[in-house]
Amino acid sequence: MTQLAYECGYFDQAHFIREFTAFSGFTPKAFFAKNNVKFADI
Repeated sequence: MTQLAYECGYFDQAHFIREFTAFSGFTPKAFFAKNNVKFADI
């Protein structure tokens, strides 16, 4: 997640997680743990 956060222009993982959660309603861990999420393989 840290590398993804940097690639998306975030200064650290915490800011990425905060915005991800606000947008999706899930933490990244919970989001990618769902078996029915099609974006988990990206």
